[in-house]
Amino acid sequence: MYVTGYDSATSSVTFDYAVVSKGTGVGGSDVYSIQSATTYSARLAANVKIISGGVICPPAGSVCTAAQLITAASSGFFAEAALDPYGTLVSIIERDNA
Repeated sequence: MYVTGYDSATSSVTFDYAVVSKGTGVGGSDVYSIQSATTYSARLAANVKIISGGVICPPAGSVCTAAQLITAASSGFFAEAALDPYGTLVSIIERDNA
């Protein structure tokens, strides 16, 4: 996903779907791109697990708080995420788009 913002009225992260091109970046790194111009949203689980790739809460690999995710959301970043069957965001791992 590409996180685009946070909607405080619904306590939801807004995002676009993204795809990964494995090994096509510099030095064989993965490259992410936005797949859809449609914006979606997902409410944050009370115990959401968040791992930084360097933007949400530096340095990369840090465990972040929901407040840090909310603050960073408007900057935009690529991430891998898990949603439960109800569409609630339960985990997010920020990805570097090298």
